[in-house]
Amino acid sequence: MSNKKKRSTITNCTSLGGGPGFDHVSFCIAAQFLYDIRPHRNALLSKRVKTEVYDLYNHDWKPVMESLGECFDDEKNLTVDLRLDLANEAHEQLRSSLSSVGIICVQYVLHENATSFIVNDENQIIGVMRDLFIMAPVGTVMIITDSSNKLFGSLKDAANENGWTYLCAEEQLMEEGKRRAYLRPKSFLVLERIK
Repeated sequence: MSNKKKRSTITNCTSLGGGPGFDHVSFCIAAQFLYDIRPHRNALLSKRVKTEVYDLYNHDWKPVMESLGECFDDEKNLTVDLRLDLANEAHEQLRSSLSSVGIICVQYVLHENATSFIVNDENQIIGVMRDLFIMAPVGTVMIITDSSNKLFGSLKDAANENGWTYLCAEEQLMEEGKRRAYLRPKSFLVLERIK
């Protein structure tokens, strides 16, 4: 298989706030499950998931990171401060990875850093999150989980302004007095860039 063809079958994932690498494990488990139920879709093999995990690392995570590194060779742990603008020199690797990203996972970093992502009384999204909405390619899926949904409305607005759509909205609608699915508003946002 040529390098070009091999690269095209890799799912590139970017994890913001992914700690010692648990997002990579989750991506691989999900890919393996999808492959197990649909084996003709061999592009879903977990060996084809490449993840870059960006976080402010804690020294206590080192043993976990080393153990995960023994099991998974397609994971990079990179230090990043999401409070800085994406144009900041410290984010060079994150910026360059966006050209080929397929999934962006933002885990429990927004609420605690809200003042770095939102500005003025209109609650407009700024900084790294705005830049991600602008720079990620069409087809990228963004999964956002957080302990508070305070920024979710502003995130949906910023995403919509930049060609993203909010997935799972209809699953949360009431139907005949009952929810079709219990997807709590504090749980997550799933966005996809469509244009």
